[in-house]
Amino acid sequence: MQTTHISVAVDQTVLAVGDRHSVAYAVLAGESTGTRPPTGGDEDCALHLATSADWQQPVFVEVDVIPAGELLPEPDGTWQLDGEGVVPFRVMPLQVMTGLEDPVGLDLDLDLTPGIYRYRAWVRGREENRTLIESWLDAKTVDDLTAPASLEKWLIQLTLTDQHDLTPAPRARLTMDELGQLLKAKRAADGRG
Repeated sequence: MQTTHISVAVDQTVLAVGDRHSVAYAVLAGESTGTRPPTGGDEDCALHLATSADWQQPVFVEVDVIPAGELLPEPDGTWQLDGEGVVPFRVMPLQVMTGLEDPVGLDLDLDLTPGIYRYRAWVRGREENRTLIESWLDAKTVDDLTAPASLEKWLIQLTLTDQHDLTPAPRARLTMDELGQLLKAKRAADGRG
């Protein structure tokens, strides 16, 4: 079994685990943990976690990769099962992503094969953290914009299935600067420079 741990600052209650091309930033207010309905798009390639964390709270995430064919073990009784299902991961490395306006992705140190993975998402401390955030918001001042460390923790279990993903991996996206440079180079090559 492979295991990795990461702590990520969560903003606007958005937290996802997915491949680097995922559209992994969507407001989850009132939604449960899970994946989007399959559309064949990049947004299918992420596990969206219904988190209570906000205001740049550091949240601890552990990802366990169980060998194919083995059962996903149940952790101790302090964890609550929050969601399970399958999710395609088409491009590696996987990242933990957060943020709505400026998504940030931190690579997970895992050696994974692209494919369709069965997952279980476990959480603990979410309600306690929700209470903590509400009391902090009631008491915070203009000078106090950093929330206390999160009480919420996540355990994500993954195992590769034998299902096949018929959607090809997305091509790398270009930034606006890269696109501009590419157009300039093409115009120069065409003599329109």
